[in-house]
Amino acid sequence: MVALGSLVGCGSSSNAATPLEEMRQRLTQDSAFWADVRSKFVFPQSTALMNVGTSGSMPQPVLDRYAQENLDAAIRASGGYGNLSAERTLVAEGLGADPDELVFSYNTSDGMCQSLLGLDWQEGDVIVTTNHEHGGGNTPLNIAADRYGIEINRVELPTGETLPDGVTPHNAAWYYEAFSERVRELRNQGKQVRALMWSSPTYLTGTMIPIPEMMQVCKENELISIVDGAHLPGMMAYDYRELGMDFMAGAGHKWQCGPGSTGILFIRNKVRPSNPLPLPRYHPVTSSSFNPAPPAWHDRATGATATYNIANAVQSLGSLNVPMFRALTEACQMWDDIGRARIQEYVLELSMYLKEKIADT
Repeated sequence: MVALGSLVGCGSSSNAATPLEEMRQRLTQDSAFWADVRSKFVFPQSTALMNVGTSGSMPQPVLDRYAQENLDAAIRASGGYGNLSAERTLVAEGLGADPDELVFSYNTSDGMCQSLLGLDWQEGDVIVTTNHEHGGGNTPLNIAADRYGIEINRVELPTGETLPDGVTPHNAAWYYEAFSERVRELRNQGKQVRALMWSSPTYLTGTMIPIPEMMQVCKENELISIVDGAHLPGMMAYDYRELGMDFMAGAGHKWQCGPGSTGILFIRNKVRPSNPLPLPRYHPVTSSSFNPAPPAWHDRATGATATYNIANAVQSLGSLNVPMFRALTEACQMWDDIGRARIQEYVLELSMYLKEKIADT
């Protein structure tokens, strides 16, 4: 959204003669709309904010909500006990999730720890992942290896437009074949492959590892699916229910432009056509909620109706920073109003335009 100013007035005729000019015209045709969006951010209009890899910038409506919520909390001297059910319900639909599957985490790393370390690992289990994982995923992987004796097996990802042999195109089908073949190889060796873990997109190259193809590998091989989706919330208009992953950890403070120390964690809590596999046995890593009687959190649903609200259990953790998460809710609702599909289209067009301009130059 912040690069539009550099495109407006970049001279080209109204009748685009080149693909680059056509892209520029598509990007600038809604210039008034995006200028209005940009006006809601507080950084100088002369600034192009490029780094959302670490943190986005809270827009003014989010800052206002955050300040008001903090003021109200101070006036009431109120605690933050609860599970934020109302706030999570407001956010869930825009992300394609049910409230019992959506948790406000503290960041992507927190979500990855919650996902990996709550599963029922056995010694010798193998998690297949990539050589491009962030520390937020690698650290809980290493903890699980040290604690449970699991094995970590990494697929080396290609870089550039072609694979190392210079022949096979680097496309979505490559990921399906590469990971399917790795699972077959390991199982032929007698290995107990239990899960796939990957980043979409990867933090090293920005490659969007295709979730549908990876999920096909998981479903065909009955594997648990764990996605480091740090950059998905706020950038991509993905429907988590339809993607079908078991766990997806994302950030609330990057593209979603919420406060720092906020994240989005999706935990599949129902069996749907998008993923007909049984729900993996899972126990929350941190929680103020415990119910050993049926239905307990490990008595997972076998169909489209939840037997236990797993998100409530994970979200409930002592006194929460309610103003912070209500500000995140404000940011998510702002994105819903703008249109998540519209944002995704604009982001991808900007990305394509940048790459083509670099290549042209």
